[in-house]
Amino acid sequence: MFLRGFVYGVLFFLLVPGVVLKVPEQASAEVQAVVHALIFAVVSYAIFPYIIRSLERFENPSTKINPKCPTGYKQCPSGDCVLISDVHGGCP
Repeated sequence: MFLRGFVYGVLFFLLVPGVVLKVPEQASAEVQAVVHALIFAVVSYAIFPYIIRSLERFENPSTKINPKCPTGYKQCPSGDCVLISDVHGGCP
C-alpha cells in the first residue's frame, strides 16, 4: 500500500503544471487545475495496470504451504493427499 501511494505522489508531482508540463500562463487557476486533473487521470489510467502488477509481487508474497502427507498417503501436484492403496483414487 505504501508503494502505491508513493507512486501516486511522484506521478502527481511530475504532472503539476510547470514541472514537466507547461500550461499557458494566461489561463486561469481553474483551467490549470482542470488540465492537471485530466492529464493526471489519463496518465495514471494508462500506466497503473503495469505498475500495480509489478508492485503486487512485493506486497502479496505467496503464503501457500503444502503440509507433508501422513504415512500411507501420497501427495498430488495440487497438494492433496490420497491413499496409496486406493486403486480408483488417483490425483484430481
